[in-house]
Amino acid sequence: MAAREFRSLVEDLRRQGRTVFLTTHDMAEAEALCDRVALIDRGALLAVEPPRVLSGWITGFERIDVEGASPALLTELGLVPGVTEVVTTATGSRIQVSSREATGVVLQRLVASDVQTIRTSMPSLE
Repeated sequence: MAAREFRSLVEDLRRQGRTVFLTTHDMAEAEALCDRVALIDRGALLAVEPPRVLSGWITGFERIDVEGASPALLTELGLVPGVTEVVTTATGSRIQVSSREATGVVLQRLVASDVQTIRTSMPSLE
């Protein structure tokens, strides 16, 4: 309830033409509320852009969540050019991909193996 009231307050202030400086680690909240987002890493300002611009920077990336892949298969997929990361998650593994070609190769290898579940998605600012 407090989060909805906060979002409503921010929207009211924006409609009045006021500037709101919001500090948050919740990128979904920043994406929903902000006209511009500043990314800061260890005190260094990396970028100040509208959320859609920042999102555009990462649209070349895709993530593939998979359940039931063997460690050997995951190691093999980590060596595919364009695969930037393979990590273990609470429900399986996540493969981060930075090119369409790599996505195709990874999906073909996963389908040909005995994995239980494959889901693809585009990353958000979150």
